[in-house]
Amino acid sequence: MMISKLSVLGEGVAGIMLELSGFRVVETLGSNEEVSLYRVTRIEDGQSFIVKTTSDSYAGSDTTAAFEYEYERLQELNGRGALLPYRLEVSGDRPVLFLRDPGGTTLDQVMRTRRVSFKLQELLETAIAAADCLCQIHHQYVTLHEMTPFYLMVNDNLTEVKVIDVRSSRVEGEQHPVSRSQGRSDSFLPYLSPEQTRRTGMMPDYRTDFYALGAILYEWFAGSVPFLSQNAMNLVYHHLAATPEPVSTRNKSIPRMVSDIVLKCLEKMPEARYASAYGIKSDLEECLVQLRIFGKVQAFSLANHDISERWIVSEGLIGRHAEQQALLQALQRVSEGAHEVIWISGEAGIGKTALVRETLRGAVPAEGFFIAGKFESTSYTRPYEIWAQAIEQMVAHLLMVNPLQAELWKLRILDAAQGCGQLLIDLAPRMSLLIGEQPVVENLPPAEAQTRFYSVMNRFFQLFLGQGQPFVLFMDDLQGADEASIHYLRHLLMDEATKHLLIVGAYREQELLPLHPLNGLMKQLEEQGTPIKQIHLTAYDHAALRMMLGPVMQGAADRIDELISVLLQKTEGNPLILQQFLQDLWSHRLVTFDERSRIWEWDVQRITERNVPDYVAESMADSLKQLSDQAVHVLSAAALLGKQFDLYTLSAITGHTKDQLMEFMQSAVVQRLLQPIHGMRMNYAFQHDRIRQSAYETVSEQERTRLHMEIGLLLAQRMNAGEGISVFEVLSHLNPAAQALVLQGKRRELAEMNLQAGLEAKRSADREASLVYLRLATQLLEEEGWDSCYSLTFQAYQERAEAEFLCANFAGAHDLFHLILEKAATDIAKAQACLMLIRMETNRDRFREVIALCVKALGYLGISYRLNTRSSDLLRQWLRVRWKLRKIAVESFEEYPQ
Repeated sequence: MMISKLSVLGEGVAGIMLELSGFRVVETLGSNEEVSLYRVTRIEDGQSFIVKTTSDSYAGSDTTAAFEYEYERLQELNGRGALLPYRLEVSGDRPVLFLRDPGGTTLDQVMRTRRVSFKLQELLETAIAAADCLCQIHHQYVTLHEMTPFYLMVNDNLTEVKVIDVRSSRVEGEQHPVSRSQGRSDSFLPYLSPEQTRRTGMMPDYRTDFYALGAILYEWFAGSVPFLSQNAMNLVYHHLAATPEPVSTRNKSIPRMVSDIVLKCLEKMPEARYASAYGIKSDLEECLVQLRIFGKVQAFSLANHDISERWIVSEGLIGRHAEQQALLQALQRVSEGAHEVIWISGEAGIGKTALVRETLRGAVPAEGFFIAGKFESTSYTRPYEIWAQAIEQMVAHLLMVNPLQAELWKLRILDAAQGCGQLLIDLAPRMSLLIGEQPVVENLPPAEAQTRFYSVMNRFFQLFLGQGQPFVLFMDDLQGADEASIHYLRHLLMDEATKHLLIVGAYREQELLPLHPLNGLMKQLEEQGTPIKQIHLTAYDHAALRMMLGPVMQGAADRIDELISVLLQKTEGNPLILQQFLQDLWSHRLVTFDERSRIWEWDVQRITERNVPDYVAESMADSLKQLSDQAVHVLSAAALLGKQFDLYTLSAITGHTKDQLMEFMQSAVVQRLLQPIHGMRMNYAFQHDRIRQSAYETVSEQERTRLHMEIGLLLAQRMNAGEGISVFEVLSHLNPAAQALVLQGKRRELAEMNLQAGLEAKRSADREASLVYLRLATQLLEEEGWDSCYSLTFQAYQERAEAEFLCANFAGAHDLFHLILEKAATDIAKAQACLMLIRMETNRDRFREVIALCVKALGYLGISYRLNTRSSDLLRQWLRVRWKLRKIAVESFEEYPQ
């Protein structure tokens, strides 16, 4: 038996040896960073095969699993749009996939060797074949997600195209696809869709293949890819923001209509691309027909036969043009130096968040900032929550710039902090990753502490507001805002140095209580003349639904009005409920696509009869049921982490690898439960609070406590390791599990942590938050704390008493101070307790009590003082002081030490 050994040498790929028993290598078809392709013949009968294997001589288990997944997928496709599989073997440490040989070569090789000799008719025929290939793939509800000229085989006469790689493919609704953990190769970057960059907040669907096909057709007709760059980040930026030059400009022989077809495929927003591969193929065929009949391609309307076979309803903004213009105009004014506030109100699910994100995020220039924060409706208190989120996002951005720029920003921030950098770290612990450890700040009286904190915060933000670029801060769910965050917002807006700042706040008006601090802020800003715009979002109307359903219902315009009327009746035009309801209609086959007539059909009677009183909750529960038990468990754990979460923490508490979690996330995204966070590959967010609540409620009370404790202990380890985790994040999990922690003998540790949180909130001048944690600390220590951990208990009660007073709970503060006086173990400690009472009574103008407490404190210090209030004694003392000051001018007092 013959053994064929071949050395595969590709650009940037190390030479490797491949042993194939009973086969002879005919030619090398090419290679990239991941795979190499060969044509081989079987020695016994001369039959030809295409062989694909890894470019690396060693393949890990993930790579082998991807090849196994591909083999199964190719079997299911059965030659429709893809090469037929023959068998899968392992040679050495590498998988080797044998495919039936259709003849021909890769499109990549044709482009490099023969493309320039082709006439327009031949170019169109191959382009049509490529579109037809994608038609066949999509007809089986498979999305490729990775398409390049190297992965397309063309026959010898260039009239048939087959896919040669489906490792990244997904079947619609598939819950557990094998992930390719090594990521995508650099050779795919020129064909990457905007949504595949993970920076748009959109999850790739079947329309991502149209973008890749558009990039391939662009290269086929123009001779080069749409965007040329050796830098990966530049390529990503161009896919996100740049408009490609028309094909007809790069290659004058290409008709404008062909160029327009390609550019439509390359639209940034999936909704603006073709809705089907059939639509692309039809338009290319129209070009070919005209070329054959008239000898040229005349102008015609694109997408006349473009009807989606997939039930994907537009998630873009519908009927919000006026509101978008208001936001963009405000952004323009802010860019010129103004500062403005825009309030956006509306019920849950009406589209407030989508309006802001989709309008402003892409409109803010690269040098500016778009910061989005959300007030969490949780049981724990984080001081200045929205500002902490803002600073953490800014730090994340600064940590990604080059080291020299990061160092410059570090110096600027330290200069602005003026020795109080620890205040910024207390608020946003990840700041320490940028500016390093900082000295502990001096304790100040509450009013002075607040002034200092506001000054540090203002100087920090002015660093960015003074760059001449717009700074947009989006505050979502303001109805849940903490009072401290609102107070600082007012302070920043009243600062005369504040420029280039656009505050956009969204809230549910029906949940905004009359005494909410936001109402007071609105009134104050209006009185002081701050430019304010109020936007109220209403439900979709009949015209908006026509726009929403248009891309799917093309060809059914004459029948759609009745359906829209039913939809409005059922959902009241709420965009969130509409999206959920339309998805439900599709999954229950109340809306179907007739492949023969190529139109959508629906049963209005059955849709009308469908009861949907609690539709959103039921729909979300149904969506959760579509997931595997493992995925639901993971999602439940994620719900405990918050509205947003990262896969690193989720991996640690669930035991799943990040690759496994990515698969679960993908299935949840398909069910519209999650969305990836813009610009953060490993971070996700629940689509809506109700979704998170549904996932949260799937966990039993006992399991919830266990998970909270596990998460909290994990975060505590990361906090102690200096990973930028705040004590407030830790306690958001440990405090709900307090009873279990006490049973484990961790009462003291939990009390210490709550004391720490109370002190950090105090330094940030958030009295209410400070009091919450200090109350928890004293409750944990209880009466026995005075004996078992006296110093900790004394400090906790001391701080709590002061916090009670600052929050105007005078009776509670009075009782606590006297308890401290009673429990104090030494005369010095009792004198300290008296001093605290003196401060409190002084602030309340109760001077008789102050004098009595002073005498009492002096007694604890060993100084006997007889209080004498007779008029003669007071006159004698007054004359004595006057005599000593007889030669000193009153004006000179300010020169003396305080």
